[in-house]
Amino acid sequence: MWLRLFQCILPERVKLSSVNPLRGRETVLKACKNDQEEDGRKRIYIIDGDFDFIKGRKKPNYRRLYRIRAYCIENLLISREAIEEIVIDSMGENDRGRLWREVDLQACVWDHENLLRYLFCIYAAAHDVAPDIKTVGLSITNLLCAGPKGAPTLSVPKVRRRAAEILYSIRRKGLTSEFVRRKQMYIQNCDGLDTDLVVSGKTYLLPLIWLNIRRSAKYKGNIEQFKIHLAKQFRRNREPYLFRAVNKIVQRD
Repeated sequence: MWLRLFQCILPERVKLSSVNPLRGRETVLKACKNDQEEDGRKRIYIIDGDFDFIKGRKKPNYRRLYRIRAYCIENLLISREAIEEIVIDSMGENDRGRLWREVDLQACVWDHENLLRYLFCIYAAAHDVAPDIKTVGLSITNLLCAGPKGAPTLSVPKVRRRAAEILYSIRRKGLTSEFVRRKQMYIQNCDGLDTDLVVSGKTYLLPLIWLNIRRSAKYKGNIEQFKIHLAKQFRRNREPYLFRAVNKIVQRD
């Protein structure tokens, strides 16, 4: 996925030596912190936004560190144009209007944005007061039901049940007051923020779209292949600052 994405960002003349996943935000931050000297190598360390935008946290001030302007990189892979191309290839048709109506992601995904935003504010607050409680890592598949035309969509009762389960765990630890205070603060912080900054594309939005594409458009690829296909359609204007940061390093003598 990252190789495909960088092929869309880098000039054709530039050869990418490697993309090295460091398996976790804290590992990347530690590696970047320990690599602040100049030695002639051209490199960049990239982290996801995670809860930073919900919580209003600033990016750590390290050289060569870039924070994605979204919850995670998967958020930036999602676009109507990229999904259309995948649906067209999968269904072998080119009537974009009809295909888009057939897939109907609006009813199955985007109509539930506010519910997901609220859930992630709960996740962020729980992460602060009781980080041992599992939140974002819980699968979205347990929150789904059959929506329009039988397509998987978010279940309001199941989301409310998950929120209630988290609150119950918080109460058992005696942390309700602080949790509620932070939750309300994060809800206010999210007012005016794009959903890309608030909700995980990797574990929530993208799997939900993939499940719908599999059912409605008969897409055969697994979710990792779906990410690669989306990355092939990546447009620089989805994250122009990443484009500038990468090319600034490339052009440096």
